[in-house]
Amino acid sequence: MNDSSVLAQKLLAGKVVCKYSMPSEYEHLSTPSVYEAFNHNFMFLGVKIAETSNKSSFYLTYISNNKGAARDFFKGIMTHMRTTLSWLEIMMEATDRDSLINSGQDISFSNILASVTDNMDLQERLNRLPSSKGEINVKKQLEGLIKYLKKEGVLMDLHTELEIYRFTGMVDLINEYILFIQEAESVPLEESSEKQDRLL
Repeated sequence: MNDSSVLAQKLLAGKVVCKYSMPSEYEHLSTPSVYEAFNHNFMFLGVKIAETSNKSSFYLTYISNNKGAARDFFKGIMTHMRTTLSWLEIMMEATDRDSLINSGQDISFSNILASVTDNMDLQERLNRLPSSKGEINVKKQLEGLIKYLKKEGVLMDLHTELEIYRFTGMVDLINEYILFIQEAESVPLEESSEKQDRLL
């Protein structure tokens, strides 16, 4: 199997091709002729390659004029949004950020742990996350969250021994979903459906 076939399988599996976590694949897809060739082939499957607004990542999205499919997709996002917003807020507060977390940002486990340990509100919110279920130790809960974020492709190992991690392009895609939802909530239902179709 050649490199293009492997890359196609990753995209079809829902992977986000990020310049930090998949630099060679990202560079390959950044070539206009390659990008166009992939989209030509994917067209027959009803999907196409899209790029995050900050140009950090590529991902697959649906080609569809079916508003029912758009609504189903939107409901799927909303199902997981509460948990996503919870861990995003925890990470933002633990790193003293006033703005959104973006791909390429590095975090240290020890620094996050120190921030959470000194903040009872962060501890309570960490305790409510699904990744903390059945665990009462703050360090273990944070390890569970890091493990979950790595599994979801949001974090990648940067320095394993030092427990330093880097956010991937998946967090940029999440940010765009959040902004999309905020915009959709502020417009009439029919116009919101049109926005969903454009996202797909």
